[in-house]
Amino acid sequence: MTATLPAWITGALDGTVVRTEDRDRPLTPAERAQYRADAATWYQAASLRSLGLLTADWLEGRNLYLPAYGATCPDPETRDLIPTLAAANRAGYVTDCSQPGHAPTLGYNGRLWRQLAAVSGYCDERTAASLHEAFAPRAVEHGLYVYIWAPGRKPRRTRGQYEIPATIHADPHDPGDQWLSTVFGPPLSCREVRSIYRGALSRPAVKALAGAWQVTLADTEYGRNDRLWPLLAEWAAGEAA
Repeated sequence: MTATLPAWITGALDGTVVRTEDRDRPLTPAERAQYRADAATWYQAASLRSLGLLTADWLEGRNLYLPAYGATCPDPETRDLIPTLAAANRAGYVTDCSQPGHAPTLGYNGRLWRQLAAVSGYCDERTAASLHEAFAPRAVEHGLYVYIWAPGRKPRRTRGQYEIPATIHADPHDPGDQWLSTVFGPPLSCREVRSIYRGALSRPAVKALAGAWQVTLADTEYGRNDRLWPLLAEWAAGEAA
């Protein structure tokens, strides 16, 4: 039975792009048709496992649709992370955001930016326990943030608490003049999860995400990629064994 797609899918096509090294480009007619077909497949997903498998396929270019995301493929900077992220998703860690580490670099806006390797996502209790076992004992030794949140346990916090300043842009002539571009760490509430995915996924899938454990893993040193990603790849390989 073919799922009935929500009306917003047609409108989303107008704003969805293909990301390349040089620039974003609009979808071709063939890509638009494939996008609709892939969205229908996603809309039939009802479990974290199904969402993880579909996310892995999207990362590897096997489908063009990713809920609540405006492009048919990852950013070019994610290319080297795809094997690790795809393996993690197939192992039960459904990633929703990730980025490689970048040493201080002069960016397109003339500001000096630096970036932490980081990833966040959803999983069930067993997978959360497995990630905790793999990462928590190594957090200090390897210099990692390891945040694992039980369902519905969004903490009361003051501004900035639990926030990981993942990407920072600074004036190269005035290092004190800086602002955050991306932040990882704090979990999303059930309401926030529903607001992001309602309409983009089926009700059972939204319910699965809203009731999932949330895990954020990040490096503590800007520009470094030789700690987090090898450990995540090792964990995923162990889960697949």
